[in-house]
Amino acid sequence: MDHAPTAEAVRRAGALADSGDLPGAARSLVSAGLAARAAALVDEALAGLAVRHEHAVLVAAVEALPPAERSLAARVAHADALVSRGTADTGVLQDLVEEAERDGDTGLAGLAAVALAEHLLLHGDPSGVFLAAQHLDRLPTEPLQRPAVLVARARLRRVLLWAKILLAPGQTDEAAADYRACLEDFRRAGRATDRLLTIVMFHGLRVAATWATTPGDRPAVTEARDQLAALGSPEVSWARCVVALMADSVGDAAAVREELAALLREEADAPAFPLVVTTHLDAIRALAESPDEAAADAAVRRLAEVADTVRRDYPVVIGGVLMISAHHLLDAGRLDDATEWSGRVEALPPFMPHEEHEREVMRCRLALLAAAHRGGPGAVPSAGEVTGRLDAAFDALVASGTSRMAAGLALRSALTARATGHPALADHLLSRADRLLPADRAERSAWERRWEDLARPVAAAAPRAADAPAAPHGAAPAGAAQPIAAQPGAAQPGTAQPGTAQPGTAQPGTAPHRLRLLTPVADVVVAGQTRRLPPALARIIAVLAALDRPVSTEQLADMLWPDADPAASRGRLKSALHRLRRLLEPADDLVRRDGDVWSLAPGEDWSVDLHEFHRLAAGDPADRAAALRLVDGLLWDVQLPYDEALAGLRAPLEVAWLRLADELGRAGVVPAEELRTRTAALGL
Repeated sequence: MDHAPTAEAVRRAGALADSGDLPGAARSLVSAGLAARAAALVDEALAGLAVRHEHAVLVAAVEALPPAERSLAARVAHADALVSRGTADTGVLQDLVEEAERDGDTGLAGLAAVALAEHLLLHGDPSGVFLAAQHLDRLPTEPLQRPAVLVARARLRRVLLWAKILLAPGQTDEAAADYRACLEDFRRAGRATDRLLTIVMFHGLRVAATWATTPGDRPAVTEARDQLAALGSPEVSWARCVVALMADSVGDAAAVREELAALLREEADAPAFPLVVTTHLDAIRALAESPDEAAADAAVRRLAEVADTVRRDYPVVIGGVLMISAHHLLDAGRLDDATEWSGRVEALPPFMPHEEHEREVMRCRLALLAAAHRGGPGAVPSAGEVTGRLDAAFDALVASGTSRMAAGLALRSALTARATGHPALADHLLSRADRLLPADRAERSAWERRWEDLARPVAAAAPRAADAPAAPHGAAPAGAAQPIAAQPGAAQPGTAQPGTAQPGTAQPGTAPHRLRLLTPVADVVVAGQTRRLPPALARIIAVLAALDRPVSTEQLADMLWPDADPAASRGRLKSALHRLRRLLEPADDLVRRDGDVWSLAPGEDWSVDLHEFHRLAAGDPADRAAALRLVDGLLWDVQLPYDEALAGLRAPLEVAWLRLADELGRAGVVPAEELRTRTAALGL
């Protein structure tokens, strides 16, 4: 072969590089016998590719070079890109750190150490991160002139911050200071993508570590996600994952699905780990919203597929995935599945220091529920024994800095205790949770308020445990009481016995089918069977019921999807009506479409609680008190809290309820304490 440079090969490679096809340019030069020139071209582009986080291009370009022609800088950048994609090798990373140190290149040694530390963190070894990050002390301390050294320092500080949050999530002050230092370092280095990614991951890891989010977190992460997308950065995949995680932590299932769909649709080179995490969230949601046994079985199979992927690719974090799934299986009433998955957890070493205490809480919940299912004398564990075990677990969680996690677990354990006939234990756990949560209820998450309300002894009008919404990722919701509801002859604590009526409380109508809008979560009751409504269908029904008048296809579509293409909206409505009729069979006459006119048209076999509320609110004082007590939620405000289509419809309902409460309170029809409790429970 003639190795002399040819004008045509160089011209073609230059054109490919100018068009953005660096791998193609490198392959063209290598095929023409110009491997050294190809290596120089790739080395020259490494810094720009790293700044833009173009991992796929960088990996392909380096791999187009013969191994012997790959410089140390190219190999380090290649390994760093593989870390982001979840496919790096620990041994290769360690070798690169040592080689860079032998060459005396502090910048490359720092970058290789960063890649190793991030790889260890991603694969579940936070303590190992601190060993890798010792290279931070070896970087120059004088004013930094080389951008590579500044970036290595900033990234090492960031990965140390991640590890500290995971290992000691309660040390918020120190974490916040490190966080601000990272942002400043990346700003000085001109690394916009790294700065935005730091914002995303800081908030996301805090949510994952503590099950808590603050009002300002999600907007900041969403803004960072949008800015990453505007920069064309593939790291938007991580941001989508964090947005989904934070949406799930406040019960917004629609946002979880939206981010997963966008990730699958728009992120062709999405890193593996965020895709796995987001898919896990979606599988959990599918389980919580399953309308029947077949759908629940399908959701469990999806969870098993995710677990298999994690076990294969991220084995150290499989325990956490299994435990989270076990909680949700328990909440869905699948006690046998939950017990099996919990058994798998017990066979694995804990990933994080606080995980053993989470497991102990799971053991207590399983013991209470399993004993209640078995029944018989001596089957229920000693309340004193369970109380001691739970208290020890919560004390340990608080000591590790995960107080909000402890509060959430205490609330869910209170639900389990209440449902299994341990009211004193339930009250004790509620008191513990109350001390751990913010004093102002407005500062508590919607889930925390909902768990607390459902765990308290309530009158017949209060929501039943089986009606509880799905829980956020890593937490078990009020549905934990659902398995107990199936016991023959078992009365739900705080619920009126059949045939008894609570004074001033609306009794269920005689209609065999019921649509419930004045609840936190969307569902219907068809012939005595409760069926969860998927969010897409729930939104349509809620709009039609709240308007209580016929509307055109265009009006309905504009309310539901104001920014969508009209033709696409028509298709969505047609598909939704078909799905709704299948879901409601044999009572499929709730929603009517006559040509282009839609309406909620419940026949004599249907009752709608919203319509009943308005009817009772216009009656005598007893009816008006019944209307007040009929409301447990406002158009599914826990399940769809941020839905713009429902927000405008909730406002007049809130005003009507508050006006009714004020009038009944002034007249002395309803006690002031009850009014305060109900107002707080609704978040008004």
